Amino acid sequence: MQGRRGEPRASGGRCRRAGRAARRGHSGGDLDGRRGVSYEALHSSEHAANYVAEDPARGRVDFLFALRSHGRAMLERARAHAVLGETLRVADAADLTGLEVQASSNDPSRRRRDLADIERLLQAGGVDLSRVREYFRLFDREKELDALLAGELER
Repeated sequence: MQGRRGEPRASGGRCRRAGRAARRGHSGGDLDGRRGVSYEALHSSEHAANYVAEDPARGRVDFLFALRSHGRAMLERARAHAVLGETLRVADAADLTGLEVQASSNDPSRRRRDLADIERLLQAGGVDLSRVREYFRLFDREKELDALLAGELER
């Protein structure tokens, strides 16, 4: 899975140990337990943590801690995929869309970038549009989804 700038991105993290460390406010370092693999903490709260690797080839890791019903449901729907030689449970396209809607609602400066990501996810096909609509509805942005689906959304 790749992030906006082509860097590897993980939903939920590489291993349970790293997730526990992030929730405890881990400051980075040897995040995944391997020698020579070091990440710097960008942000850490009870809801999320973001780390960037010292080695740019290793990219960024975002941890989202499922504390609410929507987050827990996303984790239940996540499926195992091989990523960078590890097995990760990855959210499906509809749930990734929900995370993009939340991110751009929380930080409007991300709107253009996140809407472009959402558009690509929807174009991939097989996305549960009723669930996508529910995420847009949660943030009072349903008209924006309608415009996006009709190809009329200005970015």
